[in-house]
Amino acid sequence: MFRSFIKLILFSTVFYFPPVLARSIHKCVQPGGAISYQESPCVEAGDSMLEQKGVEDQASFQDSLKVLEARMGDVLVSIPAFEWWRVFRKEHSDDFLHIKLRDDEGDTPISLLIDVMRPQSPDALNEAMIRDLVKERHSYYGPTSAEQHFNPQKIKLDDGFGMYQRYTDKNLLGVKNYPPGEYLYTTAGFLVRDGLLIKFTLLSNNYMAQNHGYAFVFLTRGMTIERGVPAEDTQDLTAYESGLAAFVEGKLLDSVMLFEQATTEQPEDSDVWMAYCLALGEVKRLQSAMIACDRAYALNPKEPAYEKHNLSLMISARLFDQAIAQAEKLMRIQPEEDISELLMELTQRASLSGQLSVSGKALALWAKTGQKSTAYYLELAHYLYLSGKQEQALEVLSEISEPDPELNEVVKNFTYQISEDQSVYPSHAAEYSYIELPKRFQQFGQGILKDASSDQWVTHRIPLMGVGELVVELPEQWVASVQRQRQGEQSNQMTVVVRGLEDITELLTIDVGKVDQDWSDGQLQQRLIQLIRVQSDEPRIVLQPLAGKARGFTYVHQYQRGSIPVRNRYLSSVDGVIALDLHSIDVNVDAESKVVLDRIFDSVSIVEKDQTPLKPLAEVSSSAGSETQVTQRVPANDMDLPAPHEGFSWQRMPEIMAAVQKPDGWHVHKGETDDGVTYAISKEKVSDGGIFETGFTLIGISNLSSKSGIKPSLFVQRMVEELSAHEHHQLIRKTALKQGLFRGALIRYENNEPGEIPIIVHQVLAANDTTGSLYMAIFEAPKAEWTEAWKLGEVMLKKYILDDEF
Repeated sequence: MFRSFIKLILFSTVFYFPPVLARSIHKCVQPGGAISYQESPCVEAGDSMLEQKGVEDQASFQDSLKVLEARMGDVLVSIPAFEWWRVFRKEHSDDFLHIKLRDDEGDTPISLLIDVMRPQSPDALNEAMIRDLVKERHSYYGPTSAEQHFNPQKIKLDDGFGMYQRYTDKNLLGVKNYPPGEYLYTTAGFLVRDGLLIKFTLLSNNYMAQNHGYAFVFLTRGMTIERGVPAEDTQDLTAYESGLAAFVEGKLLDSVMLFEQATTEQPEDSDVWMAYCLALGEVKRLQSAMIACDRAYALNPKEPAYEKHNLSLMISARLFDQAIAQAEKLMRIQPEEDISELLMELTQRASLSGQLSVSGKALALWAKTGQKSTAYYLELAHYLYLSGKQEQALEVLSEISEPDPELNEVVKNFTYQISEDQSVYPSHAAEYSYIELPKRFQQFGQGILKDASSDQWVTHRIPLMGVGELVVELPEQWVASVQRQRQGEQSNQMTVVVRGLEDITELLTIDVGKVDQDWSDGQLQQRLIQLIRVQSDEPRIVLQPLAGKARGFTYVHQYQRGSIPVRNRYLSSVDGVIALDLHSIDVNVDAESKVVLDRIFDSVSIVEKDQTPLKPLAEVSSSAGSETQVTQRVPANDMDLPAPHEGFSWQRMPEIMAAVQKPDGWHVHKGETDDGVTYAISKEKVSDGGIFETGFTLIGISNLSSKSGIKPSLFVQRMVEELSAHEHHQLIRKTALKQGLFRGALIRYENNEPGEIPIIVHQVLAANDTTGSLYMAIFEAPKAEWTEAWKLGEVMLKKYILDDEF
C-alpha cells in the first residue's frame, strides 16, 4: 500500500486521538435493567460480556450474582460479585479486613483488592485527609505511569464519599500480551463509609470494559456495612493452609507471615518449611530462604522435590559451582525432571558475572536435556562471543530458524552487535539482582544451615544495563520491588521501591537513569522541585546542596496530617550522565524506625558506572547508529549545516525548524493543514493524489497538547500501541527513545494491507512535552526493494536536525 502523505496528518492527529475533543452522552440500558448515562457508546446486544454468560434480563442478572460476606469484629461487610468471579477474604482482626475479587474470563481480566480498616479517630476522616492519602499512593504509582500529574477524581456516595486516580503502566503500553499478574490500568483510591476507611485497588486491562465497570459499581454502590452483628462459630484454616491460599493468590508478603507462623505451629513438618522457603525466595529474602530450605532438607533429606528448589536458590545466590554439582545430581537421580529453564538462568547469570567456565558447563548440561530452544542457541552464541570466538558465534546465529517475530528480532540484534564487535546486551542483562552472602551460606544444600540465623542487614546489588549497579543496604526482612524501562539502545532506567514487610508506613523510592551531558544545576533543581510538589504545598522550597564533591540537592519536609506526623526526605544528584533520585516517606513512626529508614537512604549508591552518553534520538533509529542533532542553543533555521553525505544535499524545513539530507535527484513536496506541516522527500515525483512509493516524510505538529487533550509523550505511547496491535502490521522492531527534552519511540513494521503489496515502514516519533509539539520521521519502501532503499533511508535517518524549541 502506498499512502498519501497529505492524508497522513489527518490519520495521525484524528484517528489516534482519544475521544476528548467532543463529548457525547449515551443513554444505555444495562443487562440488569438499570439506565446508565455514560460517555462511552452503549454495548450492542451480542457483544455484551453478560450476553455471552446467558444474562439477558433482570431475573437472569440476579441469578448471576453471589454475595461475599466478611467480618471485622461486630461489623459485617457484604459485596456482590458474579458467580464466575473468584472471591477471597482474610479477616485479620477486629480492625482490619482484606477482600479480593478476581476474574480472568470476562471482557477484561480484573483484580479488585479491598482493605477495610477501623480508624482510631473516625472523626478525622474528612475529604482533606482522603486527598492526602490518595496523594501518598500517587507517589508510588505516578513515577511508573503515563499519568505523572496528581489529578484525583471524587466519588459521591449516599452514605459517604471517596476519591481515586487511574494510572496507565507506561511499561505495558504497546504490549500485545500482558505478562501474567500484570495489568495496564490501576485505579487506586479510598472510600469513607459509616466511619470506616476503605482502601481499594482495581486492576484491569480495559477500564471501558463491562468487567471493570461492574467491579467499580459493586465496590461503590453494592457494598453494604452492618454494625452490631454477632459473630458466628467458624473453623479457621491453619496458618499453613492460609499461607498456601495467599501464595496461590499472589499475596506473597501475606504468605511469608503466615508460613512463618506455621513453622511455630508445625516445626517438624518439612513441607511447611519448604513452603516458607519458597515464599521467602519470591520476595528476595535470600538468607532466610536458604535457612528454611536447609531446615526442610534436614527434616526430610530423601524428598526429591526439594532438590530442584535448592538448585534454584543456589543460582540466585551465585553459588555457581554448587549449582553445577546440584544440576548434575538432579539429572542423575531425576532424569525425567525438566531443568532446562534453570540451566538457562544459570548460564545467563554466570555469563553476566564473567564466569565463562560455569557458563560452558551449564550449556553442556542444557544440551544433554535435549531442550535446545532458540534461547539455548542465543546463550551459546553469547558464550562463544565472550570467549573470543566471534566467527563461531555468528555461525550459530546464522543457523537459527525462528518463526516468532520478536525472537527473530532478538536474533538479528545479536547478529549485528557481534558482527560489529559491540557490547552485547541480552534482554535478561538487567534482570538478575542479587544479595551479598556471608561465607557461611556457601554450605547451603546439606542441611547444615538449619539452625543458622540471617544477618540483620543485607546488601542488595541491582544491575541496570548501560548505567551500572545500584547498591542499597536493607534490613533482611525488607523487600525491594524493581521496575525497569528502556531508555536508549544500550541503557535502561529503573525505579526501585523498598518497604518493610508488615506495612507501608515507611517507604523509599529510588529512580536511576541517564541524562544529557550538559545538565545544569538549574535543571537539577527544577526536577527535584517538581518531585517535591507532588507531596508538598509549601509556597517556598529551599533546597540544600549536597556536601563535598557530590553534585545535587536535598530537601526534608516535615508536617502534621491532623495529629499524625509525616516526614518526606528527598535527594536528587547527577554524576556525569547518571542521575539518581531518592524519596523516602515515614508516617507516624517512632525514632528507631526513622533511624532505620535514614540508614537505608544514606546507603544508596551506584557503582561500576557506565558514563557512556545517551545516544542522540535518531542515533537509535538505525542499527548502524546515527548522528542526529537536536539543537538547544542555535535555532535550527539559523545554524550552519555540516557537510552533507556524498550524493546528498541539505533540505531546510523552516516551518517546522528542521533540516534533512535529500538524495540527489529526489523530489520535495510540502503540505500544510491546520494540524501540522508535512515535508515529503521521495524517489518518485509525488502524484496529484499525494502518493509515492519510496521516500522519507517529516511531519511537525505544534500545540499537540491543546489539540489532543493529552501530552505528546503519552500520545506517542498510544500511537505505538495502536501501530503494534494493527492486524495488518507485522512488528519488526520497537524501542523507547529519549534525548534532552524529547521523549519518543522507534517502530519498524511490515504493512500487509489486503490487495496491496507489502511495504516496510520505519518510524521515529519525538515528543516534546515542554513545547507541546511532536515530530514524526518516516521512511518507507516496498518490501521487495527495502534493502536497496534503506541504504539511502539510513543516511537520511542517520543525521537530520530537529529543534527542541519547536
